[in-house]
Amino acid sequence: MEEKSAKQYNNRLENMMKYGIYKGETSITPEINEKIGQKYVNTCGEYERTIKYYLGFLKLISGNAEY
Repeated sequence: MEEKSAKQYNNRLENMMKYGIYKGETSITPEINEKIGQKYVNTCGEYERTIKYYLGFLKLISGNAEY
């Protein structure tokens, strides 16, 4: 992943945490999807993808990654 893309994903994640959209859940819930839709124009699913990538990263660093 390019540095620019990584920064964009990190910025999205930080903002979702700041606005209380994502609070450390271990999966994307219907409530998260609803809050994303209320706050952002999410035409490409980039906010859900951001959370999925973050959850995958957490699994990787904890040694529970699925390949």
